[in-house]
Order: sequence, then C-alpha cells, then structure tokens
Amino acid sequence: MKLNANAAIRVLAVVGLTMALTWASGYYLYGYAQSPQELGERYYPVIYTKPDDRPTALKFLYREGQSVLIYYVFWDDEFYPYSPIIDKLYRFLRTLYYGSSEDIEVIKLRIDNGAPVELIFESYGHEVVRARILNSTHVTLPDGREVRCMTNYHPELYSVTWNHMLSLLPLNGYVANSLRPENLSLDEYVHFKIYRRELPQIYLFYDLVAFLLISLALVMVPGYLRRCLK
Repeated sequence: MKLNANAAIRVLAVVGLTMALTWASGYYLYGYAQSPQELGERYYPVIYTKPDDRPTALKFLYREGQSVLIYYVFWDDEFYPYSPIIDKLYRFLRTLYYGSSEDIEVIKLRIDNGAPVELIFESYGHEVVRARILNSTHVTLPDGREVRCMTNYHPELYSVTWNHMLSLLPLNGYVANSLRPENLSLDEYVHFKIYRRELPQIYLFYDLVAFLLISLALVMVPGYLRRCLK
C-alpha cells in the first residue's frame, strides 16, 4: 500500500509539473484554426511605417466560434531607443517569454453577417482601441470621433511608437507596406506563442504568480500526502 501511494504521488507530481510547465512555457495550441485564404485577403490591413522600420510579414487566422478575423504583423525585432542596456535586457526577457525576439502586433476584426463591424488594436501605452466600423471607409473611435481610415474595408494603420503600437491617424513621412496576407501555420502559432501575445499585458503577471504558486504546491503537497498516508 505504501509503495502504491508513493507511486501515485510521483505520478501526480509529474503530471502537475508537466501541466505547470506547459502553461508557463506558452507553447500551446489553444485558439488555432485553419482559415480560408479568400477571407484573409478580403479585409487585410495596410500598415504604414517609417521607411527604416518596415514589417516583414502579415499572417492571419479566423476564429469562427468567436467571429473574429485576426491579423498578425511581423517585425524582425523592436529596439528600445533610450538605453542600450535596457534594450538588451528587454530583448532577452521578450525572447524568454514569447519564444523569439520578433515583434508581432495583433489586429482584430469582429465579423457579423459576413462584414466587419469592429476594429481592435493596441495603441499608445498599450491601450486597446475598439473602433466601430460604420461603412467601407469610416470608423467611430471610442471618444466619438469619426475617422476615414479604410479603403473598401481594408484598415490603414500607422506604427507610431518604437514598439510598433498602432494608430488610425495619418502621420507625415510614413510609407505604405504592401504585405499580402498568408495563412498562419500551426508551427508558427506554437513557435511564436501567438495566443500568449494576444492576451492583455496583465497576463504576464498572472503567469508568473500562477507558476510560482503551482511550483510551491508541487514542492509541499507530496510531503504532506506522504505524512497523511503513513
């Protein structure tokens, strides 16, 4: 009986540790879906940037259950301009948490009855902007302003910060990037920890707390169970 109890404890500890490490690693498949290429090409965004900071790829997927079409804008990297030391530290932490140093910005279109009705993206200070789509050319911002920022339902967004936060308001000296949308592969979804990148910044804190609590439990619970089963 004692041997069986010890074996059960070890199995539970291994299973719990595996689950904790999987969650903490960010390498999971939740949220992935294959998407029709035609849908991605119908509403893809046009990204305006400074000439020396162009994105490298535009990927997409469609979550039918949520009626959300998601575009991912890839940059090779992002550079913190105010301190070389902080820039290197930030790149190391970003690579550790997201699996790579590439910067990927997320743009979402909520679809209703086959047409986009809401545009969602991160702007200055990581503020999540939800703009209501009025027609094929105009949206209403959360503050009530009506902005012309689309051409035939293709949003036009400007990368306005060093970490590629986005805005709908035009800026001088920016150039359009002609990126054709590609289906996001399952390998890319896992490798770049895409679902984690879609979560609000507060989830970084939640992940750290959850990992610490689970690790503490895995250390303490086996000893407690052994004492109970003696």
